[in-house]
Amino acid sequence: ASSCCVDLPPGSFIKIIYDAYQRMKETGAFLWGLSTSQNPRFLVLDDVSSRNGLVNGYLHGFICRPDAAHDLLRRLPDSVEDAEFSVRHFAKDKVVLRYRMYAGVTSPYTNSGGLQSKFHAGTGSIRKSEEWCGAQQLHELFPTLIAAPSDSQTCRQYATEVRFISQTGLGIKASAVR
Repeated sequence: ASSCCVDLPPGSFIKIIYDAYQRMKETGAFLWGLSTSQNPRFLVLDDVSSRNGLVNGYLHGFICRPDAAHDLLRRLPDSVEDAEFSVRHFAKDKVVLRYRMYAGVTSPYTNSGGLQSKFHAGTGSIRKSEEWCGAQQLHELFPTLIAAPSDSQTCRQYATEVRFISQTGLGIKASAVR
C-alpha cells in the first residue's frame, strides 16, 4: 500500500464480498468490482458507483445467470475483455457496482504471458491495434455506452482505447461497508 492507502485488516475482504452481494440484490446489479485506479486522489471514501464504467478483471464478483449468457458472453478481442464484460452487464442491468474506496495493488504490463505476450520491444503496437479495433467494435455494439476510439496517436500510446460514456446508475452512497 502507498503512504496514503492502507491494506485491508484481516477478515475485511469477506465483508466486502457480503456487502457487494447484498447491494447487488438491492439494486438489481449482477457485477461488482473495485476502483480502476490505484491513485489515492481518485479513490472516493463514501461512494459505491453504479454508473456505466470499467470493472477490472483482476478482482470482481458476479452472480451467474446462465439464462443471460447470450447477452453477456464476450465475443471481442482479449484486449478489451474487461470493458466488454462491464458494458454488457451495464447494458443488460443498467447498473454495475464499483467500490471506489478500494483498489487492488497491481502491476499491469509487467507480467509475462496472456495479453502481455502481444507487446514487442515495449511498443505494444500489436496490442494497441487490437485494442483500438475492439474499442471500435464496442462502440458499434453499444453506441450510447461506449464512445468511438480516438484517432490521436498520443492517446493511442498512453491511454486505453475504450472510453465509457457516463450513464447514471442508482447513485449509491456508502458510508461504510455493512
